Amino acid sequence: MPDAFESANILRRFMGGLIVVLGIVLSACQLTQAATPGTAPDWRARKTAILEYLTSVSEGGQTLSGTQVNEYEVFIKCTSYDRLHAMTGKKAAVLGLELMFAIEYEGYADHLVRLAREHAQAGGLVTLAWHARNPLKTCPRGEFYECSKMMMSDDMMALMLTDGTHENVLFKKDIAAVAPVFKRMQDAGIPVLFRPFHEMNGNWFWWGATDRFADLWSILHHEMETVHGLKNIIWVWGSADRPNSPHYAPPNGTFDIVGADIYETDNDSELFIDRWKDARKVSSSAPFAFTEIGRVPSDRVLAETKPAFVFLWGGEFLKASWAMTGKCDKCNTEAETIAFMHKKTVLSLEGIPADTRLTWTQAPLSKREINACPVPN
Repeated sequence: MPDAFESANILRRFMGGLIVVLGIVLSACQLTQAATPGTAPDWRARKTAILEYLTSVSEGGQTLSGTQVNEYEVFIKCTSYDRLHAMTGKKAAVLGLELMFAIEYEGYADHLVRLAREHAQAGGLVTLAWHARNPLKTCPRGEFYECSKMMMSDDMMALMLTDGTHENVLFKKDIAAVAPVFKRMQDAGIPVLFRPFHEMNGNWFWWGATDRFADLWSILHHEMETVHGLKNIIWVWGSADRPNSPHYAPPNGTFDIVGADIYETDNDSELFIDRWKDARKVSSSAPFAFTEIGRVPSDRVLAETKPAFVFLWGGEFLKASWAMTGKCDKCNTEAETIAFMHKKTVLSLEGIPADTRLTWTQAPLSKREINACPVPN
C-alpha cells in the first residue's frame, strides 16, 4: 500500500495527464464548433488554421491551384473555373471572384455569394479582388474596370484620407456598400482571402504609386473590421511585377499573406524570384503566393519561391487560343495548363484532406458541382 507521499505523486501525475487530455479535447471541440452549422464560428481559430495550413503546404514543397472567375462570368453557366475542370479534370482549390459590380449592379452580389458558398461548402478557399472605382469621380457605368483607372492626384488622395472631409465620406460610403457582401459570407461561414488595392506599386490604378498607401490600407482595414465588425477576412497584399513594392507595405498587423501578380512571356524568368524576394522584405514569415499569374511558373521557380498557392487568371490565360486575337504570349497553352494542374506538387480541391477542409468551413462537406462545359479550340 503506497504511503501518503507516493499517493500524492500518483494523484499529481493523474491530474497532469487529465489536464493534457482535456486540453486536446477542448482544442478539438473549438475547431469542431468553428466548422459546425448552427454555432457561432471561432473566426480566430479558423483563420489561424487556414494560415497554418498554407504555411505547411509551402514548407512541404507543394502549392494549391487557383483560378479567377471575373465579374463578366458570374451570370453565365460556364465560368473559367468550370472550363479549367473540363480541360484538366481537376478542380482548383482556390476560387477567385471580383467584388466590382457589387455596389451598382442589382443581383450581382447574390451570384457572387452563391458561387463563394458552393466552393466554400466543398472545403475550397475563396479569394476576392476589388477593382474599386475611384470614389471621387463619376463612373458612367456605375462600376467598371476602367473606373479603377481614373487617376487621383496627391492632393485629392490627402483629402480623401482626412477624416471628416467630403472626400473621406465618399470613400467610406463605397466601403460601407461592399461590406454587406462580406457580412453575408461571414453569416454563411465563409472565410475570405481579401486582396484589395493590388498592384499598388504600379501606376495604372488610382491607388497605385501613392506615398499614402499605408494610410489608405489602414482606413479600409479599420472600416471593415472595426466599424463593420467583419471577422472572416484574411488580408492579402499582392504587388505588381515591378520593383519597389516594399515601399508600399501595409502596417504590421493588418495583413496575413503576401504575394505578387506576374505576367511574363518567360515562365522561368528571374522576375518571379525578384518579386518573391521583394515580398519577403514585407514579411519573412507570412505565407507567400503568386496572387495572379499569366503563364504558370517553371519547376525551378516553384521550388525556389515555395508559393502557398498559384492563382491562374481566367479566360485566355488558361488557353491562349481563347484570346480575342487568337494568340497571347503571356497566356498558357492547353498543354501547359494541363501539365501544371497534374503536377504532383500542385494540389487541387480534392488534394486537400477532408479533415483539414473541415477546420475552415461548415460541416458536412458537400460535393463541388461542376457545370459540363465544352473546351473549344
